[in-house]
Amino acid sequence: MGQAGNVGGSSAGAAVVLAETAERDAMLSGLSWRRSWSWLMVPITVFVSACTDVRRALETADSTSRDVRTERLRIEDINEKERQFLLIFVHGYNSSSDEAWGNFPKLILEQKNTDFANFNVTRYGYVTSACNNKNTIADRGEELASYLKSVLDRYQGAIVVGHSMGGLVVLQALAKLDRDQYARLEKIPIHVMTFGTPYLGVQGADMARNLGFLCPDAQADDMHLFGSNLRLMRDSWDSRFGPERSKYHVSVQAYFAPEDNFVHRDSACGSFHCESVDGNHLTIVKPNDSKHLTYAKLVEQVAAMRKPLAFLDLIID
Repeated sequence: MGQAGNVGGSSAGAAVVLAETAERDAMLSGLSWRRSWSWLMVPITVFVSACTDVRRALETADSTSRDVRTERLRIEDINEKERQFLLIFVHGYNSSSDEAWGNFPKLILEQKNTDFANFNVTRYGYVTSACNNKNTIADRGEELASYLKSVLDRYQGAIVVGHSMGGLVVLQALAKLDRDQYARLEKIPIHVMTFGTPYLGVQGADMARNLGFLCPDAQADDMHLFGSNLRLMRDSWDSRFGPERSKYHVSVQAYFAPEDNFVHRDSACGSFHCESVDGNHLTIVKPNDSKHLTYAKLVEQVAAMRKPLAFLDLIID
């Protein structure tokens, strides 16, 4: 995403320019400004986080090279040799594998032999902070792709859950596997569930970019509203995993939160099939109990993947 070469070629021609302009106007006209201050949430949050989390930023500033190893940032909640499927959680911007998911891991562990039978569960982590992210989202996607290569050979299928920017990291990782012609990608179903992922960008991110002289940030720069990197990523995804690429069983289901003040519904849905679940931008992936819609949707996908024919019917619908 940070480098055009990582996400495929761009569209050209006056027709495309007109189409993109129409898309921009359509979305902007549809934005809800009932909370007229919501556009300030991103830069304010970034500023407050940067001020109150200086220690964390300093600790990670030296860890933002592309060679950083992610083993210490991963949490394996369930890792049993006989289990045939993998469930991976990928957190978002300025978060971590430990803090992003609330009670989600606890709920899963309580049902490890029922709702999540035959699934191993990993919370994947990568370096991200409120500022000084030198690596792009595409860079983080390449790291995740490397991890997937190291584990997918032992599984019959995988579900990858991405929260916020984590959803973009997941798509970049799968695009990297396609570029590398990773054979396992053609042989197993991979279902991606994204929650509050800014496919069209984040409201207010442009203002955050203007603060770059105080806190340069490649990841935030990738997420400005209607950014070219996001458009390139979407074009690349369609060309690699669109309906015509029948050799893959890769699917994406997007979810949005009605109370999300960071990522508007249109952005959270992008061009994917999309549904509403409970919460705001943070609580959308922090279910308190099994009645939370996010938990119920995940259980539904887990059950479907254990039954391959039912799963294929589900993702086709």
